[in-house]
Amino acid sequence: MVVADWLGIGTPNEVLAGSGVVLVVVALLVLRFIQKLVLRLVLVGVLVVVAVGVYANRDQLGECTSTCSCRLFDRQVDMPLCD
Repeated sequence: MVVADWLGIGTPNEVLAGSGVVLVVVALLVLRFIQKLVLRLVLVGVLVVVAVGVYANRDQLGECTSTCSCRLFDRQVDMPLCD
């Protein structure tokens, strides 16, 4: 049984096999895109958290340059070049 001679498509088994391959390729591309999207969202989230942390500690960062010692993110920080 020929599906459509004028389209050049063979038997239904060939059509199913071809569409199966196409669907697998599309599924892999979608999974790859989603994986990259999730990775990008995670990285942007981490950058936003770091940016908010730096902004919240901007006064302490200014203090570090004048006193050569301060606390950032509840950690003691000593400036090595202030001797």
